[in-house]
Amino acid sequence: MLNIHVDDPLAGGTTGDLDEVFDELQRRMIFKRGETLTLEKDTKYLGKLYRRVAKGGFSVRHPKEYYERTLEWAGLKGCKPARSRDTSNLKPHTLEEKARDVALDADRATHYRQLVGKLRFVVLERIDLGFEVQKASRALTTPCGRDMAGVRRIL
Repeated sequence: MLNIHVDDPLAGGTTGDLDEVFDELQRRMIFKRGETLTLEKDTKYLGKLYRRVAKGGFSVRHPKEYYERTLEWAGLKGCKPARSRDTSNLKPHTLEEKARDVALDADRATHYRQLVGKLRFVVLERIDLGFEVQKASRALTTPCGRDMAGVRRIL
């Protein structure tokens, strides 16, 4: 298996097969071979951490720092976790959220889109967030206070 995203390759296979593939790539272009996935440590690839697992596959997760930086950027550092990500009956917390059906100004709408983008980056590995992130994505063109409250709840 070979996955190449722009100029970052990730390959899986037997050691012999991988050596053959990477030798061929090095003959055809300037190429630097990166780390090998092991059972002992995580390898960073495209902002995610990959690690081999015992049964021949691999696990993918995001660094804890990614979540921490996202919470801090959203103004939620140190917040208590919500019991549920359900956003259907949220009570507004800020003045902005109290105007639930009023469209966000341009700066807050941009902030909303960036937060949704950060959530969409993790949703493939965090399928438990999928439904709520999909709902948040529907409001990308004209988000309102209700939508921002929903994203804050997901976070």
